[in-house]
Amino acid sequence: MTETKPEDDYGWREVRPVALGVPWRAPDGDTPPGERELLVEAYDLDERFVRPLGGRIEFGEGSAAAVEREFREETGYEVRAGERLGVAENVFELDDDPHHEVAVVYAVCFTDESAYGRETIPVVETGGSERTAEWHRLEALRERPTPLYPDGVGALIAGETDHVLPSGPELTGEEEGKGKGKG
Repeated sequence: MTETKPEDDYGWREVRPVALGVPWRAPDGDTPPGERELLVEAYDLDERFVRPLGGRIEFGEGSAAAVEREFREETGYEVRAGERLGVAENVFELDDDPHHEVAVVYAVCFTDESAYGRETIPVVETGGSERTAEWHRLEALRERPTPLYPDGVGALIAGETDHVLPSGPELTGEEEGKGKGKG
């Protein structure tokens, strides 16, 4: 099991800032927005899941620059960050180790048009692990049993919200059973 970072005198633990990118393609060139496909990578860790490509924002680096760097490092393709789709905060466990991420999610465009013609794109992490990124319709991803992470990122991508917060009173500052403006 991975060791967790101990809390300091103030109860502080590391929160991981990440930048994620969502490239879209229209398979037949004249595809309506609901039928366009986005690129996600598949993971097989504690569970199988998919998520947009991206990674950690380095100290002093802007989130748009981070997503461009991560695509270049992991896929070999250059992208340009476009519209910021929103921010998703996610608290989860991986290998029985608690994690906390804040993800800034961008629409991105490949500078090399040939990337849109590939059915899969190899993804190589800094540590050498390899995965495959594939194109999928957003609605198909939201309907299948394989989760799309971070939680709520589908709503950001669909434009249904511009932020996603983790649930639970310990994370939202709300009392148990009471939402904002209630009770």
